[in-house]
Amino acid sequence: MTLGRCQIRAQTNSRSKKVLAMKEQGLSPANLVTWCVRMGKISFFSSILILISLSVTCAYAAGDKVYTDEEVSAKNAIVYDNALNTPVNGILKQYFESGILKNATQYKNGKKDGVSNIYNRSGVLLWEIPFKDGEKNGVARKHGQTGALIAEIPFKEGKINGVEKHYYQSGKLKEEIPYTDNEINGVRKWYSESGELEKERLYKDDNVCTAKE
Repeated sequence: MTLGRCQIRAQTNSRSKKVLAMKEQGLSPANLVTWCVRMGKISFFSSILILISLSVTCAYAAGDKVYTDEEVSAKNAIVYDNALNTPVNGILKQYFESGILKNATQYKNGKKDGVSNIYNRSGVLLWEIPFKDGEKNGVARKHGQTGALIAEIPFKEGKINGVEKHYYQSGKLKEEIPYTDNEINGVRKWYSESGELEKERLYKDDNVCTAKE
């Protein structure tokens, strides 16, 4: 018999409650499953599937709760848990139609807080973006289609602040761009793959002042 998505989710939620209840009583899921097998209530094969499912459930219970699109909704820039009607605390995962993970983002009190990882359709990591209280905060890392690091972008309270760096496929430094509140300020530098400085340009408030070839 093939179970639908809703049935599977309902069984998973029910299983989560049972796991927590067993913990309170000091009874491990493994012991309960073993007892059921001995009493002939479930088959050995079914017990293996149940143990795998319970181990995943326990892992989620021990760490961050994992949400899917169907389990949350956004209101006034806050993401809510549909079942509890409270701001989300955990990880929201979105998937491509193929089932491959599209992105995984950490939330705290309904806002992005932690790292948001974005993937391509082949499952390769494209972006690692740090957030704090809903705003980009920290060094975001951009990867190419093969997974190689191609850029590092420093954010502070949602704006680019610091030196943005770009890299060759070999990993060698290609370019440095100094930013202040999303505007280029300072000396922008370009490098050859061998590491030699090729060009410099002085910027102020996003405008070129001088160039040196």
